[in-house]
Parts: sequence; C-alpha cells; structure tokens
Amino acid sequence: MPNRLKRESEEHDKIVGLIAKIRFGFPTSEHPDWKTYTNHPDQTMGVTKRDSTVVYPDIIAVKKPENNLEMIGEVETPATVNDEEASREWASYASLGTAFFLYVPNDLVANTKELLTKHRVEVSGIRGYYYDEKGDLNIINQ
Repeated sequence: MPNRLKRESEEHDKIVGLIAKIRFGFPTSEHPDWKTYTNHPDQTMGVTKRDSTVVYPDIIAVKKPENNLEMIGEVETPATVNDEEASREWASYASLGTAFFLYVPNDLVANTKELLTKHRVEVSGIRGYYYDEKGDLNIINQ
C-alpha cells in the first residue's frame, strides 16, 4: 500500500475517479464493448499476473464479455513518485503486456521520467495532471 497521508489518499481517490471519467470513459462509440473499473477507494477488478498473483491498478479497461485487459492507468501523488513505487508497482504493471499509462502531478513529470529510466520501466505514456485556476483537473500528454 502506498505511503500516503489520509488527505492525500482522499485526493488520490478523487483524481482516480476524474481521470477514469475523462480518459477511460468506456464504453464509447469506438469501443462499445469496453468497460472501465477503478480500484479506489474499493478494489473492483483485479488483474492476474503470470505468477498467479493478483494486482489492482488504479484504473482498468477491459473488453467484455471475457474481461480481456485492454489498458491500465496508475495515478500517483507527490508521496508516491519515488524509487519504491517505480521498482515495485510500476515495473509490475508494465509487465502485464497491455497499454499502461502513468498519471503524475505535472511538476513531477521530469522526476518520473528519471525513475522510469533508472528502473528500466517502459510505459505507454506519461500524463501530467494539475488543477487550473477554476479548480478543473487538466491532463497533459507528455
């Protein structure tokens, strides 16, 4: 479990929900048989790894009815952009063999790229997020 304070955990869960709605809003006309699940605040859809362990990325998109994994998203906060998360969690999710998008605070994108390189973790994309002056969540493809 990531080392987040209660307030940061609540903010994380809020951001997970917003990103799921904005970027993983399935089903769509292009993907009518995809469905999105979030695993915060409650675990709703796990992914079984090759070693039979089950992991719970923050956001999962699957293709129905078989629940084939299509895409995952992991949302980090300032407390979780670190070596431990990169080596343990990000590496684990990258090994799932599906599109993996990492969402981090926009001012930590450079640090995130350094950690990914250091730990040899490949992602499909890094997305920086921030709140604008109106309080709306903005996401930038990096």
